[in-house]
Amino acid sequence: MVLFDMSKELLAQLEGERAQMTTRIFRLGLEIAFVFAVPALFVAFVIRPLLASDTLTFILLGCAFVGSWIVVLIRYKKTHTKMHALDMRIKALRLELEEQKASQ
Repeated sequence: MVLFDMSKELLAQLEGERAQMTTRIFRLGLEIAFVFAVPALFVAFVIRPLLASDTLTFILLGCAFVGSWIVVLIRYKKTHTKMHALDMRIKALRLELEEQKASQ
């Protein structure tokens, strides 16, 4: 019975962590907007006046876009890995709780 109660507490804690991860994902969405906007605005308004050709401006905008996607994919991978591990722990704990409930 004590193990069952501890498992329930751990499950509640893990579900709380999952809710916090959801909040972090929302903030990550805002960060992604900045990851794309800042380099593009920097190239468009700071670098462009210094360049003689629009072709070079478009090349730099393309590089900024590709760089932004690289940053986004790295952040996604980290967040996905954490979220997947947390989901797997929650799933395993729920199965364990169901087995304990069934055996009582």
